[in-house]
Amino acid sequence: SPSPPVRSCGHARPSEPLSRLTPAASRHAELFQGDRRSRVVKALWVLATLVIGLLALAAIDLLRIRADLSRGQASLRALDFNTVDEGGGIVRVATDASSQLDRAADRASRSPWLDALSYLPALGNQVHGVRDLTNVAAQAGDQGLAAATKVQAALDRTGTGGPGERVGLAATVATTLEELRGAIDAIHVPDRDGLVGPLASARRQLVDRLAKASRELGDGARRAHVLETFLAGPRRFLILGGNNAEMRAFGITTTAGVAAIKDGSMEVSDFLGADKTILPPPGVPVSDDWFTLYQFLDPGRQYSTDVMSPNFPEVARVAASISDQNAIGPVDGVIFADTVALQSLLQIIGPVTVDGVTYDGDNAARILINENYIKYGTAEDAPARRDQQSVVAKTLFKAMNERHVPILKLASRLQLLAQSRHLLIASKDAGENELFHAAGATGELTPDSLLVASENIGASKLDFYVPVTVDGSVELFTDHRRINLDISITNPAGVATSPYIDFSSPYANPTEYGSFLLVYMPQSAFDVQNPVPGLTRLARDGPVSVAGMVLRIPRGQTQVTRLSFSLPLSVDAMDLVPSTRLSPIIYRLNGHVFSDQLPNRILLAPLTPPKQPTGWLFVGMVLLGLGIVATGGAAATRAEARATNELIAAKRATIDVRTGELLLALSAAMLLAYAYFQHIA
Repeated sequence: SPSPPVRSCGHARPSEPLSRLTPAASRHAELFQGDRRSRVVKALWVLATLVIGLLALAAIDLLRIRADLSRGQASLRALDFNTVDEGGGIVRVATDASSQLDRAADRASRSPWLDALSYLPALGNQVHGVRDLTNVAAQAGDQGLAAATKVQAALDRTGTGGPGERVGLAATVATTLEELRGAIDAIHVPDRDGLVGPLASARRQLVDRLAKASRELGDGARRAHVLETFLAGPRRFLILGGNNAEMRAFGITTTAGVAAIKDGSMEVSDFLGADKTILPPPGVPVSDDWFTLYQFLDPGRQYSTDVMSPNFPEVARVAASISDQNAIGPVDGVIFADTVALQSLLQIIGPVTVDGVTYDGDNAARILINENYIKYGTAEDAPARRDQQSVVAKTLFKAMNERHVPILKLASRLQLLAQSRHLLIASKDAGENELFHAAGATGELTPDSLLVASENIGASKLDFYVPVTVDGSVELFTDHRRINLDISITNPAGVATSPYIDFSSPYANPTEYGSFLLVYMPQSAFDVQNPVPGLTRLARDGPVSVAGMVLRIPRGQTQVTRLSFSLPLSVDAMDLVPSTRLSPIIYRLNGHVFSDQLPNRILLAPLTPPKQPTGWLFVGMVLLGLGIVATGGAAATRAEARATNELIAAKRATIDVRTGELLLALSAAMLLAYAYFQHIA
């Protein structure tokens, strides 16, 4: 049968266009559709707010996880004798690092915000990726703590046993590092598909760091075995005693002795004066560059002029060759220790008393390199003064064997002295030399080294009083940099001296300060100039270029000497090398102040920032632009509609404003996420 007719009830059918409705019905339909659109937008706004809030809370937890990981990894990367000693022991430092890594893993697994995000499409894998990385880091930290506990037990035994326990400590370190390497190699880093760029990069970095840690642990174990063999001995090392009252590239070596190393102890012979170790001409052969730079002082005949060069590996080679032909005899290696090193070691070992005089960590350098030269003020008194200095050094090494010396404090101090070049060591054995090089104790220069050395050739002991400063500038040109150094040397008036302190030589009269001023520059330096007094030496010494000139500075005067050189633009830094003077040299370079007490890397130009991925940044900026356009245009339309009392248009414009604000919020979230993931990468 035919369908009954549909009766109209005053409402439009869904498919009927608004233009066919009555004005009242049309207005009612518009309001109905506007309300529905408003509800949808409000729902989206609430949902977006919840998502943004969830992302913000998750980001806070991620930042806390990042901070824990950074602190834990930084503690492990900065691990050395000094940080362990200051941190209260290797177990305490390792426990702190491990707890920070464990805390990061715990936050990642327990965070309710990350857990909520793990159920969202595309974000679940990212959350699991974060948890993978933190769990692996925590595993590595736990393994490190277990190894530290074993080493600490061996360290504790050195406090109660004799020198032989030092050999056992080296053996324990070697086996523990081997075990730790095996444990690190067994750690598996999960590989998840779909990780975002920063997380994928962080995973690759973690894999690389574990591989690097494995290599370094292997190297460390091998070096620990070398140290075990070295301490067990027997070894015979030449000891050169440096005197900082008369400077060369180090303190002048006026005394020399032999250290016999066996079963963890070091027995030191009587020290001999320079007159008993000097060779007759021509001495041992030196390189052509050394001949050009230093031949007028016979560096191949005596230890005191061998240390004209700061290139300690070559200094040690020549010194060992000299020993082969003098009263010392053949040696396995060379140790250099100056008066600053002796005083610093007395701070750890404790004071020693020689002939009624107590030498400690505050007065030893002053007594040995100044007051004794006043007390024994003539050349005839020199043997008595030299004998006293030798006995102090011998007594110190004896105390090191007999007293309980905290091994970490001693190792930390030796490390610091090596960095400042007051204590250096080189061996003829390649494995031992690699060990000393890894500890930074072989005194090698780099091709970018910079060192200003005022070398005393007046035979005086005035360097105790003489300050040296350097005022410099760096000029940038299109194809090079120009370095200008104004070197100020002051021979002060009104200081306590004696005939021995004011000694003379062919290069300086009594009371004059005779300086062989040498500037060691980066290897690539060119166009080296010195107008006054003019260059007298220009050559290479190992990996660096060297320029030298002779100065005579009367008492009470300061002489400023300018030396300039150019560097290619590819050289953007110089490695400042300590001069080992009693008072460090202060450098002022383009308004920046540096001290050469410790090595310092001087940047000549800012580094180029690394390129960053721009995907998230681009999307965030697009959303930001759309949000600004939508919000700005709709806000103007709304204001105009309200002014003309067009309610429907005003309501639509309000919805558009809300949509624009939503876009702005999403863009802010994208930009914050981009910044965060760049940070963790």
